[in-house]
Amino acid sequence: MSQDLKKIFRQINKQSEELAISAMNNAAQKAYRLMLEKKNECLQTYYKRKPKIYKRTNSLRKAIKYMHPTFKEQGENCSIEFGLVYNSKWIDGVYQSSSWYHENGKNWVSRYDNPDNFNCNSQSNGVPDSSWILDNYLKGIHPGWYVDKNGNRTNHGWEDGEQNSTEYMMTQFFEKELFEKAGELIYESMRDAVLDFIKTNGGGK
Repeated sequence: MSQDLKKIFRQINKQSEELAISAMNNAAQKAYRLMLEKKNECLQTYYKRKPKIYKRTNSLRKAIKYMHPTFKEQGENCSIEFGLVYNSKWIDGVYQSSSWYHENGKNWVSRYDNPDNFNCNSQSNGVPDSSWILDNYLKGIHPGWYVDKNGNRTNHGWEDGEQNSTEYMMTQFFEKELFEKAGELIYESMRDAVLDFIKTNGGGK
C-alpha cells in the first residue's frame, strides 16, 4: 500500500499542471453558477415589487447576456474569464405604444430625456426608451405616474434604496462576495481533482 501511495503521489506531482487547470476550470464553473444565482435573485427582488398602475413583463431578462467561462493561456500563465453584460439595445422594440399618434409613424417622444414632461395618457407621448428602462432597473427605481381625467399627474413611483439596487448588489457580489469565496472554491476544486485522480489511478481500491 505504501508503494502504491508513493507511485500515485509521483504521478500527481508529474501531472500537477493538468490537475491545477482542471481545478481552476471547476472553480470557475462554480463561481459562474453563483453569479447566475445572484443575477436571478436581483431580478426576482425587482419584479416582486409590482407597480399598482401598470403590469410588468419579463423583458429585462433579454437585456442580460452571459459571458460563459473562457479559458485562456498566455505563456506560463492561465486565466478564466466570465461575467454578465447588460445592454439596453437588446430590448429595443420590445415595448409598444398604444397611441394612434405613433402608430401613424410620427416621431416618438423620449421618456428618458423628458421624464418630467412625459404624459402617459397623451396622444403625443412615446414608449419608454430601452436605456431608461434598464437604468431604472439597475438603480432599483420603480417609476409610475398616474394622470387623472383633468391631466393632473401624480408620481406613484418609488426606489428600493441603493443597497437593494441591482447595480449595488452585483458590484458587491463581484468585488466582495466572490472574492471572499474564491479561496474556498479553489481549495474544494483542487481537492476534488486530486481525489478523482487517485480514484481513477487505483487509489480507491
